[in-house]
Amino acid sequence: MPRSKRAELFAYISQAEVERLDTLTRPLKSVKDAVRVLGRPDRDTPRGLSVRTPAKGRRAPRVASYRVFIFTQLSDTAGVDLVDSGPEGIRFSFRGKYLGKGKGPRTTR
Repeated sequence: MPRSKRAELFAYISQAEVERLDTLTRPLKSVKDAVRVLGRPDRDTPRGLSVRTPAKGRRAPRVASYRVFIFTQLSDTAGVDLVDSGPEGIRFSFRGKYLGKGKGPRTTR
């Protein structure tokens, strides 16, 4: 079977860039803070992330959806995703930007 070239489709995020983005986003505690500091997101996906939690003991299985804000202009190599978990707060993740040709991978379903 031929070796996958998937890794070549996305930019590598250097440790220095991860640290820069972490320093930029770490103090942000709300969506309002994030928009004030980072600017308007490029995409706002109301149900951008779904998390499935299996049943445990007497607790029923659960699926929760969260709003995701996507910032594409903050880095040359990384996209920045902000997940709004409501009362649980916000969290950030960084992903390598798509380098391939065409429209790129789907980011929402």
